[in-house]
Amino acid sequence: MTGSAESPEPAGQIMALDHVQLAMPAGLEDVARGFYEGLLGLAEVTKPLTLAGRGGCWLERGEARVHLGRPSRPRARPIQPSLSTIFPGLL
Repeated sequence: MTGSAESPEPAGQIMALDHVQLAMPAGLEDVARGFYEGLLGLAEVTKPLTLAGRGGCWLERGEARVHLGRPSRPRARPIQPSLSTIFPGLL
């Protein structure tokens, strides 16, 4: 969305994205780990104890953080995330 003459000035600027929360089907944590760890090189980190029982997993690599979890209710439309990746030797 672009600004217009009527748009107020923002109070601040977004400097970085802390993490991305993605929904995943229950019971597919091993499949998700295979993709995010094996293909994209992220490493699983321990979730806080208060969230550990909900399923899903958290993965990180450097500043990139992905939180995978099961939605508490079905969504009207699926979320379609996009990841920008580099695979050396494939170009």
